[in-house]
Amino acid sequence: MTKPRGFSLVELMVSVAILSVGIVLVIRSFLLTAWAQDIAMNTVRAAYLADNVMGELEGQAMANSGLDLQSHQEPVAVNSRAGVLASEVAAVDDEALETLVEARCAVMWNDGRGGRQAGLVGYMKKKSPG
Repeated sequence: MTKPRGFSLVELMVSVAILSVGIVLVIRSFLLTAWAQDIAMNTVRAAYLADNVMGELEGQAMANSGLDLQSHQEPVAVNSRAGVLASEVAAVDDEALETLVEARCAVMWNDGRGGRQAGLVGYMKKKSPG
């Protein structure tokens, strides 16, 4: 009796099934990597926008010998996604820091998979009354 050569149909079907699962897993990992990169790019862009606003607030503080309490909100684009940039200068509750104000800036956007946010907080000199 001679030994059969080649692969049986069952062996081929099992190998194709295993190969298919492997290909699906590789494609899924590429998609997840692209999704994570999109989130990272949007977060960096949002942080850049927030940093620009913080720089403007710092410039106002230097030019005017301090900052007044204020709040501001405006629409922005975060890599072609609609978002909102909100900034606020608020009083600090700690008596030891009464000469300072807390400047907060946040960028919020929705990327289709949920709401995202990036923000910065800094302390600057409060404008003296008078």
